[in-house]
Amino acid sequence: MKNKENEKKKRTFILSKKKQKKRNAKRIKKYIKFIKYNYDWDYEFILDLIRFKIKMVRKCIEKNYLNNKTAHNKMMAQMQETEKLLQKVISFDYKSESKRVSQNELELQKADLKKAIEIMSENIWNWWD
Repeated sequence: MKNKENEKKKRTFILSKKKQKKRNAKRIKKYIKFIKYNYDWDYEFILDLIRFKIKMVRKCIEKNYLNNKTAHNKMMAQMQETEKLLQKVISFDYKSESKRVSQNELELQKADLKKAIEIMSENIWNWWD
């Protein structure tokens, strides 16, 4: 575990301080934009934070990945599927004829959340470059 942490630190310090500051400023802007509409109540904001972070990591890996292309494509597919499932749960995108939420819709939402969490729990340790 320490080797992986040291390896990450080495890659971070390869950039000049000026480039690091610029990169950090871009990241902070993205987080500020996200936080502006993210609040401290309700499950959807927790899930949206996880979805946002997976998206950020996925984009970073897409931009910087250098290893096995097959593994890379599999990892991207897993992350995208997790993002889509979380977005569906957050937006409650389950069509219903009535205005009331049906029990079936809640079950579908729970199943999608469970699937997203299962994908993450099985693969999250491989989701980095």
